[in-house]
Amino acid sequence: FAARVWQSLVPDSPFEALVSSDLVESETGEYVFTLDYYYEGTPIIVREGAQNHAVEIHVKDGKIINYRHILRRFAPRGEKEENIPMLEAIDGLYTRLPAEDTKIRIQDLYIAYMETEEDTALRPVWCAKVEGEETLQYYFG
Repeated sequence: FAARVWQSLVPDSPFEALVSSDLVESETGEYVFTLDYYYEGTPIIVREGAQNHAVEIHVKDGKIINYRHILRRFAPRGEKEENIPMLEAIDGLYTRLPAEDTKIRIQDLYIAYMETEEDTALRPVWCAKVEGEETLQYYFG
């Protein structure tokens, strides 16, 4: 569905997004699907208000009940970016945490491009998905 919406609005550009959410039914019988943009295999974290995914689709009883799509196209700048090594990223994560949060469990640590309000050029940052948290909370680089 999201690919068809994209093609109707931006027919000259491929829809480069993948499902990024768990496909689990909620207690109310609703499914929430999220898709994120990717550039050459690296995820792109978009931010628009409270929405942190390129596409959010809510489905209940086999029908779409809510659909939000942030339209973005990305192109290379022709510059190379270096990021800090993974171990430095982990150290940086723990130094940023309040003392009571130092026993967190990191489920995933990966590099992504992240939109910011200050800069239109996306830069790679380290992102950490922490056990027990629904959304990405930590990013640095």
